[in-house]
Amino acid sequence: MRTLRVWVAPLAGLVVVAALAILLTHGPKPAAPAATSTAGAPVNVFSVNPTTITQIQISSGGKTLTLVSVPPKATAKATGTASAAAAAPAGPTWAIGSATGKAADPAKVQNLISLLDPLQASRSFGVVSNPATFGVDKPSTILKVTQQDGTVYTLDVGAVSPVGGYYATTGGGRVYLIGSSVQQALVTDPTQWLPVATSTATASGG
Repeated sequence: MRTLRVWVAPLAGLVVVAALAILLTHGPKPAAPAATSTAGAPVNVFSVNPTTITQIQISSGGKTLTLVSVPPKATAKATGTASAAAAAPAGPTWAIGSATGKAADPAKVQNLISLLDPLQASRSFGVVSNPATFGVDKPSTILKVTQQDGTVYTLDVGAVSPVGGYYATTGGGRVYLIGSSVQQALVTDPTQWLPVATSTATASGG
């Protein structure tokens, strides 16, 4: 009887160990920690009306660049000829500022507008109580888009996200994660908005 007890105790211990091993390997996994932000489908931040934008203003690093929409009729009238009026573009043209007299490359402006129609974020963090954590309390870049009816869409771009993209807000404390392509399009160097041929000649001194 004593010999049997000696063998039963170790066997019982082995059974317990085996059961624990099976539980750890095939049992239910521990729940992941709750996400601190909303991820998944793209989130619409805002959507401009491309046909009624009157002005786009970009501020960064102490510099401000303004793109002004010039209606087709005004463009044709400025040329002073009927043929020029007939050849006027169907959509608005764009000027760099209101007094420079330099036309902006419409393709470059359209590229920016396409990113804002709609402006989408890959993630929304909701209303945050610590905007400084995301760098939106002191934005590195500020975008303002003005529509004909007086509506102004504002985007404050903050810090770079460690997972890619930038944190940004439209005010009200709500923070989004936007793509790097948006930030890269918000340049304040006027030469970057000139048509390709003009900007190349300017850079070469011609």
